[in-house]
Amino acid sequence: MRPPVRLTPSLRFEGSDRIGALYIATGSSGSGTHTVPSTFKILDGPQYWGVHAKGEVWAAMLYEVYRNLNLRLPFIEDWHTNDKTTYANTLVLLLVIDGLKLQPCTPPFI
Repeated sequence: MRPPVRLTPSLRFEGSDRIGALYIATGSSGSGTHTVPSTFKILDGPQYWGVHAKGEVWAAMLYEVYRNLNLRLPFIEDWHTNDKTTYANTLVLLLVIDGLKLQPCTPPFI
C-alpha cells in the first residue's frame, strides 16, 4: 500500500520541499499545491506573508506536525503495524484521522 503522503525514512527537513507536486502531475520541479516551495526555516520566504491559496496553510501545519514528530520518533516501513503510536509516520496519520472524526462536516478554519 502506498502512503497518501510522501513520508519516507530518507525524508530530510532541510531547505525547501514542494508539497503535492507528485499528486497534481507537476513533477518534483513543479509548484505542487503551494505557490512557492515549503520551507522549515521560520519566516524565510514569501509564503509567510500575504494571501494564501486554499489548503496551503493547512498543508504546511500538517507537515510541521509530522516534522516535529519525526525529530522525536523513528519511521517504520510497515504502515499496518499494531503499534501506531511508537512511530512518527503512523502516529501523524492516526492523529489526523482521529481529529477529522471530531470535526463538523464543514469546519471553519483550524
